[in-house]
Amino acid sequence: AERSASDEGGASFGTDGGNADAWFRHSAELGEANGQMNLARRLVAAGSVAEAARLYAKAASQGSPKAMVALGALLEDEAGGAAVAASAADSASGSMSLPPSTPEEWYLRSATLGHGPAFRALGRLHESKGAADVAAEWHRRGGEQGDGDCMIALAKQHLQGVGVDISVEAAKAWLRRAAATGRPEAEQLLTLLSEM
Repeated sequence: AERSASDEGGASFGTDGGNADAWFRHSAELGEANGQMNLARRLVAAGSVAEAARLYAKAASQGSPKAMVALGALLEDEAGGAAVAASAADSASGSMSLPPSTPEEWYLRSATLGHGPAFRALGRLHESKGAADVAAEWHRRGGEQGDGDCMIALAKQHLQGVGVDISVEAAKAWLRRAAATGRPEAEQLLTLLSEM
């Protein structure tokens, strides 16, 4: 049987998957950053990038580091770039008088809040620009924050000697740390390295 809940105005929302959008929209309309984020993710998947960008910008203006990374990722995508720029400018308030206009600015803002995926995004962004040494520094910083994806990325850089010295021992150390965060890829790489 489907359960339901009512908001203060008496509107009813079922709790099954078919009504998740209604729950998220209701939460977003109340100004809740998590609701804005959840609805924005679903809107991106449905191709409504402009509305998603507006919701991500609202959540980012409330200090959501996840929303900041999401806006950076949308800006990296050609189709999402214009939508983000327009929506971020429209939604900026409070502490964000001038919203960031580049992916790197959004990622930096999120990294400043200690959000691990922002460090990985910065590393990936610098890798794409051919700045492997800068990427390695972002991966190291993210790894020190406890981000397993950054640890794996830095381990791979050590294995390949890209942006850092080749060091199987350093790679193994980062992979052991990543494995401790529950990353199966780290465990697989450690197994491969032990068989060599």
